[in-house]
Amino acid sequence: MPRATYMYSFEVRPERSADFAEWARATGAPFWISRPGLLSYRTFRVQSGAGTNLAMAEFDSAEALGQMCDTSEWAAVLADFQSHVSDIHSWVLSPEATGEQPLRPREWQRTDQQQRRCWAPRQD
Repeated sequence: MPRATYMYSFEVRPERSADFAEWARATGAPFWISRPGLLSYRTFRVQSGAGTNLAMAEFDSAEALGQMCDTSEWAAVLADFQSHVSDIHSWVLSPEATGEQPLRPREWQRTDQQQRRCWAPRQD
């Protein structure tokens, strides 16, 4: 089964900057590293280009990534994360992605409601 990578970029809200650092240490990082099927999780500070932060979570399969998105724990962490950040963009990458747009793996064909729950940024 091909690996799947969840990649997202975001801006930390200036008024939540100090809170975000603590949240990422105490909640965000422990959440990600405890996910079944997670192979790696990395965060980056963007030096040039759009956005200021980028994160990548690589899973051993699209199924493992999908199972994570179907949990209430993910919904709670995502809502909390969204209270600290803005301008969220996310992608699911697979090895067979070509062209300018990443492709979702065939195994990750979800309903519109599930896609909104897992990937859509909060609308403020």
